[in-house]
Amino acid sequence: MTQEEALEIANGNKEAAGLLVSFDAFCGVLDDVFDKDKEVSDVRLVDRVEPFIEDLLLNPFVQANRVVLWPIIVSAFNSWLDANRWQRDGTPQQQQAADVLKGQYHEFFYFVARLCGGRDHMRLITTKHRRYDYDYKGATK
Repeated sequence: MTQEEALEIANGNKEAAGLLVSFDAFCGVLDDVFDKDKEVSDVRLVDRVEPFIEDLLLNPFVQANRVVLWPIIVSAFNSWLDANRWQRDGTPQQQQAADVLKGQYHEFFYFVARLCGGRDHMRLITTKHRRYDYDYKGATK
């Protein structure tokens, strides 16, 4: 995610946009470590993890909204774990549903859009940006 994309989602809120960029990078490297489809060096790992931890601890937007942001992060990670299990060991229906389930972390971005710009802004962002990555063999893109 670029800073410009994050600023659009965060309705111009720079602190929220910084969180979105660091969260997106963290989720990406976490997935790469699990999938083993891209090499993750120690430097790349720290370069993606440290900014997210810094935002969780020090970002004023996070501090002001941590009570509502934390459950969405927990839910996103839990959904990612379930999606990985379903992709690996699930029924064909679960394997297909896993494509949507693993995208649960996108809800974090959309909720930040609501915090920064209200319901109408969130609807604008979800209408423009909602997408999923399809790994299921039977999926059509």
